[in-house]
Amino acid sequence: MTRPAHPALARLQGSAVSVADKTRAIQQAAATPAPSAPAPDAVAKRDLTPRTLTLRVEYESPETGNVEVVELTSTVPSGDEHARMARTAVAFAGGTPLDMFSAEDRIYFQWLGRAFVQIRDPSDRARELLVEPDFLGPVVGRLVEHERRFQLRGRSPSDVATLKPFVVVHAPWGPDKPPAAQ
Repeated sequence: MTRPAHPALARLQGSAVSVADKTRAIQQAAATPAPSAPAPDAVAKRDLTPRTLTLRVEYESPETGNVEVVELTSTVPSGDEHARMARTAVAFAGGTPLDMFSAEDRIYFQWLGRAFVQIRDPSDRARELLVEPDFLGPVVGRLVEHERRFQLRGRSPSDVATLKPFVVVHAPWGPDKPPAAQ
């Protein structure tokens, strides 16, 4: 993402402007103080996605045809909980390894694993609905989005590629050289 040109420089785009005018505009732009960045605390408080949030799901009841609402509490899973998602998916598959299933069935079981780990204390009605693929698909989409937004730490998805990585590991060797023997 490119920064917009300073107002004094923006008018200098054409070739009809003299070198002296361009020089004065550049000096003026250099003398203008840059806008101050917001304090890190202010950015963090404003932009961070919470680890736990409530999703409000409206659906058409298959029994009555009426629009009903169920609330689900999504908590972004930790590393151990990601492993539990995989075990839960296999449990829903009856203990059969997921690679024995078609891609469609494997995805369904993975969705169930995510939903039943990431959604905390679902109501009985929510449990009934979560096994229905038409209900489960959109819910899991939001669960994945919640986790992704939480991991972005308040950054815009379009800015992630241009910003400093979340973690930087410095090593005494480059990517093309093996570490020296000690």
